[in-house]
Amino acid sequence: NAPLATLVLTAFVGAVAVLPIYTSVHTQIAASRWIYEGVPQGSRIGIETTAIEMPLALPGRPRPVEQYTLVKLDPLADASTVETSAKLRAFLNESDYVVLDTTQGLSTAPRLPWRYPVQSRYYTLLRQEKLGFTLAHKATSYPRIGPLEIPDDTGWADLSFMDSSHPPILIFKRSRALPEAEWNQLFAEAISQPSVATRHRP
Repeated sequence: NAPLATLVLTAFVGAVAVLPIYTSVHTQIAASRWIYEGVPQGSRIGIETTAIEMPLALPGRPRPVEQYTLVKLDPLADASTVETSAKLRAFLNESDYVVLDTTQGLSTAPRLPWRYPVQSRYYTLLRQEKLGFTLAHKATSYPRIGPLEIPDDTGWADLSFMDSSHPPILIFKRSRALPEAEWNQLFAEAISQPSVATRHRP
């Protein structure tokens, strides 16, 4: 039975591909190690409250709050676009590094543009390194068959699978101070849009 054989083969290949995820270091641990080794003590680390707080407390390391100042942000809090823009700018101004779990706010906001127009713009600009921060580290753990990696953070895989087992972690480092006038120009269109706090497009 060809269809059944194809189904069994596909399931087997899929199982083989995801096995390396569970035998490698979890991305949150890998990112936390990088922070402890690469981020100077006393730095201000911006984290999102919708994700697990990082860096994680690891054996042999000081408690995160003893080594760093953690700057917290709820990226999906409902507010006016003006308020959201001000909150995001203050968050970046207070942070030397920003840690993003890409399965959280960064994946949610673009799916609800009528609710999060400013946040959607923020994530786009941050990833484009236009907000005074550059990507310093990316921790990933992809499905793999031999030497072939299969990136599953491009939109085709179930986010809940990545969220629990191998969320891609992005760490941005401040590279320059962003003038208020430049910020306002970058966000002008997003701020001009209404923010409608509904799950479904109005």
